[in-house]
Amino acid sequence: MGVFRMNSETIIRRPQRGRLRKAQRTLSSLQGLREEVQALKLQIARMEQVMEARQEAEAKTYHVPQSLAELKPRRQPPPGKTAMQMIQGQWPGEETTEQLLAQLKELG
Repeated sequence: MGVFRMNSETIIRRPQRGRLRKAQRTLSSLQGLREEVQALKLQIARMEQVMEARQEAEAKTYHVPQSLAELKPRRQPPPGKTAMQMIQGQWPGEETTEQLLAQLKELG
């Protein structure tokens, strides 16, 4: 084995020098990986913020019903009536349709 002298006090044998260089390369690659991991963590944090903002925005927007079961009236009709009966309504009196038409002709 050959001996390499850096100065009079330091002696490094060639095989040890190779191990040292390999260790230095490994260390530098690990540092590079650490930096990449930190960059990825930042990207993930940003993506999570964007997703949260989107979810909040979607929660504030109107929900489009996807089925008939979701189409419920905001106010429930009184017992014994349907929502359609509430929309159509009814005349306040006891007059028949013919009587109402006759009265409308007299007014018009």
